[in-house]
Amino acid sequence: MFENSPAQPIVARTNSTGGRKVFRSRSRKIDSGRDAALKALAAALLLVSSSLPPALSQDSAGTSSATAAASAKPGAEELKVDDVINRALTAYGGRDALAQLEANSTAYGKQTSSDSGQTLVYRCERKGNKWRIDLDTASAESGDASTDAAATAAASRASTSTAYDGVNAWQSVGGEVTNLSPDKLLWLDEQQQRQPTLLGKFGEKGYTFILLGRTQYKQIPVYSIEVTKEGTSPTTLFLDQNNYLVVASSYDIDSIAGDAKGTTKVPVAVEYSEYRPTAGTLVPFKQVQLSNTKQVSQLELSSVNTATAVDEALFNRPSNGTAYRVSRPVSVPFDYSQREIVVKGRINGSEELDFLLDTGASDTIIDRRVAAEHYLTKFGQYDIAAMSGMVTARSSSIKRMELGNLLMNDVPARILDLSAQSRQMGKNIAGIIGTNVISKFLVTLDYAKPAVVFADIDSTARPAKAAATAFTQKQAPFVKVVFNGKDEQVLLFDTGAAFNHIPPNVAQKYLGSDPANVRHSTEGTGLDGRPLQLGTVVVDTVTIGGLPSRKVSFTFPSGAEALKAATKSGGREGGFFQDSRLGILGNPFFQNFIVTIDYKFNRLLLQPNPIVKLRAEIEQALNTGDEKLVVRRDFRLAELAYQKAMMIADSSHDAKEQARLSGRLGNLRRVMAKDLNRPEHAKAAYDYFVRGQEKARSVHAQDVEGRILADWSLLYVDNGQLTEAKQTIDRALLLAPQDPNVNVDIAVHLYKQRLFPEAQKYIEKALFLDPNNWQALWYQVKLSENFYDTARVVATLKEILRFYPWSKTASDKLRSLTNSGAAAAASPSSPSPVQRNVVIPGH
Repeated sequence: MFENSPAQPIVARTNSTGGRKVFRSRSRKIDSGRDAALKALAAALLLVSSSLPPALSQDSAGTSSATAAASAKPGAEELKVDDVINRALTAYGGRDALAQLEANSTAYGKQTSSDSGQTLVYRCERKGNKWRIDLDTASAESGDASTDAAATAAASRASTSTAYDGVNAWQSVGGEVTNLSPDKLLWLDEQQQRQPTLLGKFGEKGYTFILLGRTQYKQIPVYSIEVTKEGTSPTTLFLDQNNYLVVASSYDIDSIAGDAKGTTKVPVAVEYSEYRPTAGTLVPFKQVQLSNTKQVSQLELSSVNTATAVDEALFNRPSNGTAYRVSRPVSVPFDYSQREIVVKGRINGSEELDFLLDTGASDTIIDRRVAAEHYLTKFGQYDIAAMSGMVTARSSSIKRMELGNLLMNDVPARILDLSAQSRQMGKNIAGIIGTNVISKFLVTLDYAKPAVVFADIDSTARPAKAAATAFTQKQAPFVKVVFNGKDEQVLLFDTGAAFNHIPPNVAQKYLGSDPANVRHSTEGTGLDGRPLQLGTVVVDTVTIGGLPSRKVSFTFPSGAEALKAATKSGGREGGFFQDSRLGILGNPFFQNFIVTIDYKFNRLLLQPNPIVKLRAEIEQALNTGDEKLVVRRDFRLAELAYQKAMMIADSSHDAKEQARLSGRLGNLRRVMAKDLNRPEHAKAAYDYFVRGQEKARSVHAQDVEGRILADWSLLYVDNGQLTEAKQTIDRALLLAPQDPNVNVDIAVHLYKQRLFPEAQKYIEKALFLDPNNWQALWYQVKLSENFYDTARVVATLKEILRFYPWSKTASDKLRSLTNSGAAAAASPSSPSPVQRNVVIPGH
């Protein structure tokens, strides 16, 4: 392993700095963003786990160190320790860059034990002389347990946190916290210092550097340098003669028996490899630790962050009753009626208010009106990146915040006008709960219940069987996904998004040449309240953490400026949605999973939601019923399909689906009463609508209630009750503004009042939400003919035939227009003779 030859050591003693001239190189900035490693901290920290490596947990008979085994020999020319150290510091990017890893850093990765083969998820946080290491069972490891309960118990036992606050040290194993003995603390902290960052101590008082000479470490020509800190045994660093990077370190350390120091010395060596640029320095992404020449463990880092300040509170010994600690999980129901997560909460003892839960927001935001009503103090200003630019907010603090039964004190917040978001959602939004609150807990989202669970981030066991995917940082959790099995994209995990979103340059890849893909658009609202035009595109397969999802719909900026910007390089122009490199994965994608957000280890844990399969069966039967009723007008088959779906909903006690199906059965009876001129069906329709509305209200399913009311309003129209019809459709739009059929129904009301431009607006939104909506497509034909827009009539007829190729009505009409040459000759200034009074099939 080593070549041994005698050497005359060259000594540089640095007990005082007076009179010494130290060569200092200009720091070389190596920019790699925030994806890199903190190996300089992590190597010795491999020993910190819930159980110590066997080779170090007991007295060892071998006392010879790797240092003694690696004698060095001088070269032909005289070597100077100053030259070697300063060249090494230059290779690492300078003394300051190397010191930053100790001053403020967070590293993530995985640690594998050589004896058991178990892999643990790893996090190390460092701030000056304070440090903390967290280890938890990797998701793949948990799957080996014979039962879910056993796997969860194993995960709990393997969850370990060890920290030193600069004075005392503590360790938490499975949520049970104990103080570390002085001997064990000294044993751990001593290893924390024996890393390549020792090079930055050159010239400091109390450190001695001795150049032993040249040698080889596993066939690599190296310089051997012995570093001694007063009161400790020496550490030998082996520097590659070609690049001056540390390839290994070795030292002797006292064995540890329980909490007490053992009687013998254990030789330890750590090997460093796979260096990558990080935060202006070079860090080894891979470390292998050996004891008595036997490999003990291996650490592989995935990322490091030196830009975000490490929270001092992380090093404090855990105790219940602090601002962000809970003794048991707290479940908070949420409203998911508009594909937004809306929870009930209070600030400073107020009445119940509505808050959005938003992982895409770095800060908690309180609406300006609500802040004034509750006398929140304002201080300072703060700029927030919004969809269309930067928005200025005021800073504040909430003395007491409640989300359900979850209580928090002294929550930092920003004050901003959220009236535009309230108008968009049809309800008053008091604020947005951002990651400055969410990241303090282990958060689980169950869209099926629906409920969000807040649990203690340190002591709570992670899901035993879950697919894990890493995200980049707490403030903006970006995750990697794969489109169609080959196109890797990085998207923001955003629970505040009711749509999935991709930038226009990515959307262009999946739009194809068919203009129908970009025809329909809708208007969204940014955090600054300004409108955005959004188009839609469907990606066949989106895979995250190895779990594929089919036919995923994405919005994208569809305005002329956005599409033009898609051809550019993609620099940031202010707002988030103007950056052509960024996109969003929102609630419509994650609603099929149980999502655990593990901010401690920067990862998402995804489990398929068991209720999704049942709801998929219900959805299939419901869609069949809709198609038989609306498109085919086959009342018998429509009722059979709806009753089949109702049986599944009844057996699973799914009140929300029961409410939806009651509404569908009511609409079936409404259409039968009108088409068959059978008034008794109108009475049955009314009963179904009443029953469905009551059931929807019982589970706070506002979107379902909105759809029921929209269909109910047409029953009033059929009976000539126009005042009741208007009141009902207005209420429906308020409850379910994102339901395509609600938008179609309000367009029907507007069309009957000959308010064609207003009707067109809602038809466009319906087609944006559901491009193959039969009624919306035929109303688009009818409106286009009223606008003498024959070209759009032809385009819409082609869309109908693309989705419904069997439609004889669409085929005949398109053939008639094509044969007459109207499609080519028509223009806005030349009215087309096309028949304007068209009967909409199925309406």
